[in-house]
Amino acid sequence: KVGYDGTLSADAYGVAADNAQADEVSQDPDQDIDTGPFTSGVDLFDFTLTGAQYWAGGTFDATTEAGSDLDVYLLYDEDSDGFDWDDDLVAFSADGDSEEIVELIHPADGDYRLIVHGWGTPDGASTYTLHRWLVAGSADTASFNAHAGTGDPFAVSSNDTVAITVNFDGLTSVGTQYRGVVDYDDGTDVIGSTVIVIDRVSP
Repeated sequence: KVGYDGTLSADAYGVAADNAQADEVSQDPDQDIDTGPFTSGVDLFDFTLTGAQYWAGGTFDATTEAGSDLDVYLLYDEDSDGFDWDDDLVAFSADGDSEEIVELIHPADGDYRLIVHGWGTPDGASTYTLHRWLVAGSADTASFNAHAGTGDPFAVSSNDTVAITVNFDGLTSVGTQYRGVVDYDDGTDVIGSTVIVIDRVSP
């Protein structure tokens, strides 16, 4: 429900297809990321974001070697002084499986490091697919757009329930997951966002 009187707009950014990369990570001998976050039982993926609207990355159980327990961590070098485990961690996903995705909505420009940690790997190493999505560019393109109510900007009152319509086209790669983000704007500020995940499962 809307919590104010005024206008509401919806802006869609994306969608981006999964950028999948096959890889392998070794077992961390002590199963503790803190003792060797950049050296022991880890794969490191450094990248730079500029003008991104959304970024996500990580692993899925379905594309990781059976019996594995991988975790993912994301660092942001805010001070441009090199990556520091204690100061630069901005997101992580770590539980008892390999279904681990981290994401950022409208991330700051700069240098990032994604870490895949081999907490539990069969026979000393695990094969896996690293999945990543990067959304950049302007809102409401022909392939992905959104609006509030019957059209933006839509007049609203407090306690109104407003339908958000999202349209997409051109998702041609069957078996691929696509991602985007929809922002909600009150005419002055972005007041919320929703991540859109679309699994292309049929022709």
